[in-house]
Amino acid sequence: MEENRSKEIQRRLQELQRETEKSFFKARPSFFESLDSGSITDKIDEEQRQKRIAKDASEQDNKLKKLTLFILFGFLGVETTAVFVIAFFQGFKARGFSIDDWSFRTLVVSTILQITAMLQIAVQNLFPKK
Repeated sequence: MEENRSKEIQRRLQELQRETEKSFFKARPSFFESLDSGSITDKIDEEQRQKRIAKDASEQDNKLKKLTLFILFGFLGVETTAVFVIAFFQGFKARGFSIDDWSFRTLVVSTILQITAMLQIAVQNLFPKK
């Protein structure tokens, strides 16, 4: 009885192994069947197209960063020039121009802090840590 049971288990294992081998080889095409010169060139063309798209996207991103940086520094330059003009008029009391000392100091300090913060943000976004 034990011998019959052992033979039955071996027979089932062999059948299972044959079924597994058949399904394995049916599921995977031959290496040479998958080699089609048209499909290989299509894959190469697709890879080159993807690389070109990534390169174009990177160039466009760099142009956008550059434009944003120029606009930002343009506004900061105009603001700084305006603060210098105000400081000139405040210092020489030109045309009767006068601002309270506390307001003038606040304006100058806030402008310096704003320029420092904007430079820091610009540098962090242009040169991110990877």
